[in-house]
Amino acid sequence: MRIYYRAICIVIILASIVNNIFADQKEFKDIEKELRGLSDSVPALSQTIDITVTNIPVQEFLRGVANNSGLNLNVDTSVSGTIVNNFTGVKTVDILLFLCREYGLSVRVIGNIITIYKPYVAPPEIDKVVWNDTTQRVSLDFRQEKLTDVVRLITAHTGKNVAVASDIETKSINYYVRNAPLAHAMQSMAFANGLQYKLADNGFTLLSKKIKKSRNSRNRNSNSGGYDEHQQYKPRGKVNITDINNIELSLVNEPFMPLIREICDNLGISYVFQEPIDKKINFFGRKVSLYDFLTSVTEGTPYTYLNNNGVLVFGQKIKTELFKNSIIKMTHRSVDSLSMAIPRALKSGCEIKELVEYNSLLVSGPEPRVKQITEFVKELDKTIPVILIEVIIVDVKKNYTIETGIRAGTGKNPTPTSQTIFPGVDYTLSTKSINNIVDKFNGVFSTSIGKVSSNFYMSIKALENNGVLKIRSTPKLSTLNGRKAVLTSGEKKYYKEERNQYYGTQNPQLSSSYEWKPLDAELKLTILPIVSEGEEITLSIEVEQSEFTAREFDGAAPPGSITRKFVSSIRVKNEEMVLLGGIEKLSKTDSSTGIPLLARIPIIKWLFSSRTKQKTNDKLNVFIKPVILN
Repeated sequence: MRIYYRAICIVIILASIVNNIFADQKEFKDIEKELRGLSDSVPALSQTIDITVTNIPVQEFLRGVANNSGLNLNVDTSVSGTIVNNFTGVKTVDILLFLCREYGLSVRVIGNIITIYKPYVAPPEIDKVVWNDTTQRVSLDFRQEKLTDVVRLITAHTGKNVAVASDIETKSINYYVRNAPLAHAMQSMAFANGLQYKLADNGFTLLSKKIKKSRNSRNRNSNSGGYDEHQQYKPRGKVNITDINNIELSLVNEPFMPLIREICDNLGISYVFQEPIDKKINFFGRKVSLYDFLTSVTEGTPYTYLNNNGVLVFGQKIKTELFKNSIIKMTHRSVDSLSMAIPRALKSGCEIKELVEYNSLLVSGPEPRVKQITEFVKELDKTIPVILIEVIIVDVKKNYTIETGIRAGTGKNPTPTSQTIFPGVDYTLSTKSINNIVDKFNGVFSTSIGKVSSNFYMSIKALENNGVLKIRSTPKLSTLNGRKAVLTSGEKKYYKEERNQYYGTQNPQLSSSYEWKPLDAELKLTILPIVSEGEEITLSIEVEQSEFTAREFDGAAPPGSITRKFVSSIRVKNEEMVLLGGIEKLSKTDSSTGIPLLARIPIIKWLFSSRTKQKTNDKLNVFIKPVILN
């Protein structure tokens, strides 16, 4: 039993490993597809560079790649590790893909800014923090937990804001307390881990590094990573501000709040921080707008910003007061089902409603995400061409028949009722008529011709018949680009279907019933137009024509039918007519009867034979002319 249990566990573990491998491969393929697709619009990704490094941080390496290629790159503080490599003649996109594969990194793209980050894995929250909202007491249990994770858990459970100095955010915390007031628990946790605790007037709990008192306690090292709000801030990296749409930045582990203050003060923009934002910035970019920069560095973090009548408000995404409500009005297309076309990743964290009566979308969420959705929807809101399709269907039937010869015989005496001489000869002589002709010839010559018997007759025929039947249909269809247009025209006939069924076993009784069933013969035309650039139109066409023939049996039998169908896909220019193809049916008949041998001798054969020639040509042509109306 134990062996069986262990086998099941091993299978589950192996399945989990395989599933994770396939998931990682799929994620990497998505990153590769996105970066290579971006190479056409961002030439820096295709730039070939040479770079050699030895044991330097990955962040510094990415900074060198950005400087050499001219790529706008934002490196998140979550990226860590060192690299040793020698790259010669390698494209920038291949270097980024290599780093993503080797260090488990991912990318986000906003405009021409690429953000490199390590996907966040939430720390376990089970039994780490237990908060009683009624008694306002807390229980904490942390063992070698990162301080930023500790603060995040305490804030999430208690709703009390805690700010951490940037130089201690990676400090490990060991602390346990049970059912204590929050202020006492925080104060004792800070004391136990060598930190300084302070309760601010606005209700924030401030944690910082405990500093020994000395004469130079106020002269802090600007390169230590800390930030004193009473000290004048000077960026460690490169910050060159021309205007709001032209900012050049080269930053490594730069604190977020003082940097934003510096940029906004330089541009004369008002700003508000609803809470301290503990975040470091790694960013490299040239000619970047302020809002693209802010969107890039806040994407994938708990923070966002809102432009409230020219005042930038920074805070957490979960706060609805930072949400922006925007109505996007459609100009050219319907809003119906439009929200389904917006990618799921783009809709994350936003609420979208379709206002069908106003033909608009109501979008509510963080301003950067609302702006991205608005730009995406505007790309979809394009004029949809209306296409008029002129169709000419020509069905031509030609008949040609010639009958010549003389027929004579005995039988029932035929009395001529009609005799045709012009335009063709169709003459039948009865016994009386033939004897009258014989009487006229007797006496003219020295010999006499005997009369024919009473049942003798003769028929002389020389006819030629030409017939042309031309049926022309000119339907016109209008439809939107990418939508099918269907035309159906036809007739319906009925036939009788009888059913006979016996009931009973010893004395079976016959029961009869019948039903009139319909048959359709119609012309059906289906066209799907797709307009491309250059006013070229791709048409997917299906034409089916069926018609009834004469009933071969009694009137209750179903009629026969003939069906002609073809399917085609072609590309034509606007207002260009094209012949899709003709369905042609050609039949010939040549028959003759006559006296053997004599019927083959030239000239004489016309007196001793009868001949019939028939030729039938049936052709269906379909002409298509699409016209773009707007």
